[in-house]
Amino acid sequence: MAPKPTSIGTPEHVAVALAYVLGWVSGLIILLIEKENETVRYHAAQSVIVFGSITLLNIVLPMLFFIGGMALMGLLSLATLVLWIVFIVTALNKNPLVLDFLVPHAEKLAEKIKP
Repeated sequence: MAPKPTSIGTPEHVAVALAYVLGWVSGLIILLIEKENETVRYHAAQSVIVFGSITLLNIVLPMLFFIGGMALMGLLSLATLVLWIVFIVTALNKNPLVLDFLVPHAEKLAEKIKP
């Protein structure tokens, strides 16, 4: 099956990888400018949800756990780095990672935010 064209002028797998490159920021940008490709829009929405949630955790954890929060933030940072690399590598290998438990939420977000 041939990949569908994207309105941003890149191959589908590259556009999906770009949605993850800068976390939720690039996800939001791609979500706002991609008009045609639903796969790219889905992964941009997934990027916004995953990395936006991690950003919120990085803000809240130190407030909740002053001393233990630093250790939790270190683990969260390591997990985030691994997840970020996995998202980008799988996208560039034309087999992007889909987190099944986020599918309804990412689809709903992609539908709500239309360019």
